[in-house]
Amino acid sequence: MIRWCVPQDRELLWYEREGEAVVFNSASGRSHYLNALINEMLRYIEEAPRSAADIHGHLAGLMDGAEPDNFADRIGDILGSLALQGLIDPCRE
Repeated sequence: MIRWCVPQDRELLWYEREGEAVVFNSASGRSHYLNALINEMLRYIEEAPRSAADIHGHLAGLMDGAEPDNFADRIGDILGSLALQGLIDPCRE
């Protein structure tokens, strides 16, 4: 099972407002806009290495049973996008 993390060499600087965020990746010099869902995902991953199942359980708990169709697949797609943007990596445990 893949666990995702924010590597320590990628200091993320955050500006949050009403659940949404702009995060600056100091390693790449790029800023990223995050909607509320992706903001929550990245914050959760930043706390500790997480699997897609961990993230799904965390977000489903916050949604109180109102998760959209194909939610688990969407989480996988978002994780892939965050990795492509250099914000997360598979962890070496």
